Amino acid sequence: MAVTQDIAATWRGPSAVFGRMIRSGQGDDVILIHALLGGLLHFVAMAPAQSRAAYLEPSVPLEARLFWAALFFVLVLPLGLWVITLILGGIAGLLGKKRFGRRLRLSLFWALLAASPAALLVGLTAGFVGEGPALSLTSLVWVGAALCFYVKGVANPAWRPEA
Repeated sequence: MAVTQDIAATWRGPSAVFGRMIRSGQGDDVILIHALLGGLLHFVAMAPAQSRAAYLEPSVPLEARLFWAALFFVLVLPLGLWVITLILGGIAGLLGKKRFGRRLRLSLFWALLAASPAALLVGLTAGFVGEGPALSLTSLVWVGAALCFYVKGVANPAWRPEA
């Protein structure tokens, strides 16, 4: 399936999408692409908020704000999350869970990518409405969706018992 179809299907039933991904045996190359695409979409999502912030506080120009946001979302965030999953996978390996790191990586990075439509809504809300209950509500939806997708991925029954 196309990534966009998988994202839409994840919002309808995350367990089925994770089951299909697990059975297809996606490697770390595809998982890394999920991380980079998720970071790129989150960067695009935050562009309206950066534009609003540059308009309200012109001491930092929009170009500088976008540069640092791109550096964070496209490079630092995926790399940092990858390191966190490596550490957690190592800890799980010490506790007897073999090959648990791939489960953590696939679940976390797909959750980041699949929650990007909600992140786009958060960015638009932050850019056009600003601080307030609407931004809080959309942010809650975004975090809730990402957390739900992550938990559904880690706890998916399609993982073999030893995996």
